[in-house]
Amino acid sequence: MWVCVFGLFLFSFFSYMKRSVDCPLLDLFLSSLFWIFSLCCLFIVCMLVLIP
Repeated sequence: MWVCVFGLFLFSFFSYMKRSVDCPLLDLFLSSLFWIFSLCCLFIVCMLVLIP
């Protein structure tokens, strides 16, 4: 479970860092997707920590 979440996070992070700025719309989509995914991961971690 944690390996999958961490792997997805790393994958999205690296694709976000390696993205090309040829298409501004795609760039905006990838960055917003990255932030949404990061917030979701943070929320899941908080829920797992707060609710034993």
